[in-house]
Amino acid sequence: MNILIATGIFPPDIGGPATYVEKFAHELNFSDFKTAVITYSDREPELGYEFPVIRISRRYPKAIRHFLYFFRLLFMGKDFDVVFAQNPFSAGFPAVIAGKILRKKVLLKIVGDAAWEHYMNKIQNPKSKIQNYDSLENFQTKKHDFLTELIRKTQKFVARSASKIIVPSQYLKRLVLGWGIPEGKIEVIYNAIEKSSTFPIPKFEAKKEIGEEKSIILSVGRLSSWKGFEALIEIMPSLIKENPNLKLIIVGSGEEKQRLELKIRELKIENSVKLAGLVHHQNIPLYFKAADVFVLNSEYEGLSHTILEAMQFGVPVVCSNKGGNPELVESGHNGFLAEYNNKDQLKEAILKILQDKVLQEKFIQNSYLKLRDFNWESLVARTINMLKLL
Repeated sequence: MNILIATGIFPPDIGGPATYVEKFAHELNFSDFKTAVITYSDREPELGYEFPVIRISRRYPKAIRHFLYFFRLLFMGKDFDVVFAQNPFSAGFPAVIAGKILRKKVLLKIVGDAAWEHYMNKIQNPKSKIQNYDSLENFQTKKHDFLTELIRKTQKFVARSASKIIVPSQYLKRLVLGWGIPEGKIEVIYNAIEKSSTFPIPKFEAKKEIGEEKSIILSVGRLSSWKGFEALIEIMPSLIKENPNLKLIIVGSGEEKQRLELKIRELKIENSVKLAGLVHHQNIPLYFKAADVFVLNSEYEGLSHTILEAMQFGVPVVCSNKGGNPELVESGHNGFLAEYNNKDQLKEAILKILQDKVLQEKFIQNSYLKLRDFNWESLVARTINMLKLL
């Protein structure tokens, strides 16, 4: 079979979706599938790939780059059997339109709600007339501004038009069912991580490699408002009073960078918080190996690949009780769950882990056991089987 993967991000971009596409494309190629990837990107990887990666520049205005993406996908699509789209909007919409024209099947992966993400980004703009925060769950039941509703209708159209849909958690299945999509069309295939992702380097060497000696609180993700990085920064003065040897490292880039930098300066904690920016995905394991605790304080997660990575690298986890996170972390068993942006709960959970070596080891060992349910070989086999069925 010939599989064309349509995605919004791809390494050297960071994030779970980018990592997933790269690894899955390798698996397809090793399984004698003809594979190609089309993405939006201006950054070439340091190493080449054994399959073609077509990059549409993000320097173009959105409408133009989406138009170019569609025509490139349309041109390439005639040589492929199935288009595997990684999101309903930037990749999925051009994929289903091209699929209708070419009479090709489209397998769609949904890892979030593009309309809600657009809405959340919009309310962060000080010039925006829309300032009302809405959780993802409440958002589903309300009407919003014209563009948000257009994105919502578009992703529902894409979901209805796709031949099959993959979601990475039961939480997301319930979300997509709420869009009016038949249950038989939706398959839950949990995200997973390869066993080969282990990084044979001790913690002290990893700390040395990234230039840090303190105990590290690590968080990874796009610098977006719903990722909750501001609350992590705001609890640092209190944490430092308890333990002056702490440092918060946030890996990622995004629209919130300047606001977070301002918050760090306001609190005068420049020596205790580091915004590491974009880190090449091959170097991300260094940060996990150097970390003493991993924190993900997000308003929404479909099923967090970064939590899986933290578990794989033996880092105790504190995360919000939102989205698919409770499907990964059982509070008190293999990590701690906290309410989103609840600073007292976050601080308490972080200190409990850092102060208790026995608890750390318990969480690490139980996380290793939990990872058996998130098996990379099973993910690949089930996804390939869906592609073959299409």
